[in-house]
Parts: sequence; C-alpha cells; structure tokens
Amino acid sequence: MACIYTIMTNDLHVKLYHQKGHCTRRVMSVALNTFKSTNYIDEFITDKFMYFICDMNDYVDRTSRMVLNQKVSQSLDSDIQKIEDSVPFVYNPFNVKAYLKMVKN
Repeated sequence: MACIYTIMTNDLHVKLYHQKGHCTRRVMSVALNTFKSTNYIDEFITDKFMYFICDMNDYVDRTSRMVLNQKVSQSLDSDIQKIEDSVPFVYNPFNVKAYLKMVKN
C-alpha cells in the first residue's frame, strides 16, 4: 500500500500487472501462460523476469499471511476489538479510480 500510495500521490506513470493465482517456480510454464493471458501480453518474457514475478508473489503471500495472523492473534488476546484495529494499513483518502488506471487490463 505504501508503494501504491507514493505512486498515486506523486502522479507517477506506472502500469501494474497482475499475477493471477499463486505462482511457484515449479510450475513456471503455467505461471508464464497465466501471466501473459491475464495481462494480454504477446511479447517474449524471459525466465529471469518470470522467476522474479514468482519470487515476489511468494513474498507478498508470506508477508500478508504473517501480518494477518499477527492481527488475528492480537484481536483474540484483547477483550475489545474495534474494526479500525483489525486493518493493519489504511491510507486516506484513497482514490480507487486513480489506482485502477494504473492496472493494465
């Protein structure tokens, strides 16, 4: 979120691509085909770039899981839970339309 917020705040011209589903190095051909078809890419993509996408996808999955598990553990330990305490990162105001313009469809 910090990266997205920085990009939007500074009006940087960035296009984001989406890796649909979990990506691992063991199923590289599936990951590559899914990435290309989801993002409408016809160009050649190197194995090195696809490894990077898979590694970062795995990093985001592990980090998100860790943060969410910590938040759940904290909320179970407390008697009172407010909805705003359950969200680890909130940026206001967040312009969803500006964000969606960055996502390549």
